[in-house]
Amino acid sequence: MWRDELYKEPDAEKGELRVVLGRHAYFTQSAGVNNYLLLDLMNYNYVWVNDEWAAKRGLKFKDDVILTNADGKNIKAKVFPTKRIRKDTAYIATGFGSKSTLLTLGENNGISQAEVCDNSIDPIIGSASMNETIIKIRKV
Repeated sequence: MWRDELYKEPDAEKGELRVVLGRHAYFTQSAGVNNYLLLDLMNYNYVWVNDEWAAKRGLKFKDDVILTNADGKNIKAKVFPTKRIRKDTAYIATGFGSKSTLLTLGENNGISQAEVCDNSIDPIIGSASMNETIIKIRKV
């Protein structure tokens, strides 16, 4: 049953955005980030934001930003302003940002979804609520 008190709307004017995650055609799992042939096709997973939202904040393609989640964790990223996303939403492709030193090509390359997403649990089915994370973005 829907309960309004469990839903938080991001305040885009205050710089808050809801994070949505998705797969990219080249990377379906985290192991692909260490494959030089796949990295040749897509070498980084930018955080997508609405281009009008970005322009108001002086953000341009590949600008360095800090993503801050509700837990106060700060994650380095590069931004990709686009018309293809809502003004209250940030998109991150999964499969990047590995912390394993054994992945010589993938280590610290890109944004780790595990670092960005908070630990929200869906109260109905008990799984991770990965699209409930609200972040703030600031230019470095």
